[in-house]
Amino acid sequence: MKNLCKKLILYVFCFVGFNASAQNIANQVIASAGGSAQFPNGSFLDFTIGEPVISTTSTVGNVQLTQGFHQKENIQPLPVELTKFTASAELNYHLIKWTTLSEINNDYFVIERSTDGINFIPLKNVYSKAPNGNSSTTLNYSYTNYEIAEGNNYYRLKQFDKDGKWKYSDIVELNGDGVAQHIVALYPNPVQQYATLTITGNIGQDAKAKIISISGQTLKEIKINSSQTSVSLENINTGTYILQYEDGANKKNIKFIKL
Repeated sequence: MKNLCKKLILYVFCFVGFNASAQNIANQVIASAGGSAQFPNGSFLDFTIGEPVISTTSTVGNVQLTQGFHQKENIQPLPVELTKFTASAELNYHLIKWTTLSEINNDYFVIERSTDGINFIPLKNVYSKAPNGNSSTTLNYSYTNYEIAEGNNYYRLKQFDKDGKWKYSDIVELNGDGVAQHIVALYPNPVQQYATLTITGNIGQDAKAKIISISGQTLKEIKINSSQTSVSLENINTGTYILQYEDGANKKNIKFIKL
């Protein structure tokens, strides 16, 4: 009789314990794992944890469970807010420029180049202009590369903190004629209130962008008429979003985090 009671308690726990309620998923992510579980009545619960997207639900009895397990995401400001990174072809050299809006514990940048966009080699270390690696003002950097490879040249920055952590910038491409290819980037990312949408290359007359939630809802539409467009995100809640850019000939989605 005692064993039977234990089994009944366990059975009730499995089915009564799953009381689901709606929850606010702002500032939450899903861990990178997943699986499937079978309950005594034959029902299956499939779960995925990995992308900050909730796409399906599963039903156990009369209870509907959201697919995924949520964890709090500790979002930290980036050590370097990069607002611009460009490359231009001059008479016999390539001029690389970048601008930081702020720097925290920054040590140096490594300028890297590639001829295939995959395998990069370091060209030069450029140390931070910020006193002790910390700055809350705009700082401009540049590097002149005279070692130009035939064909396409790809450039990127590898930024190092003083504690050894590092992060890559987006890639800028110059083709064999020295013309910058079409590149769309959003800086900084994560963003607090304002971001800059930078477009390298030709901008079509119908260029536009919009902010989309993870669920696909359009939250903001942006008119593009220059290579740099300021994007206000003051009225956007904390979370993960997608900036979708298109101009008729080009289309790109950029995932970003609003702090």
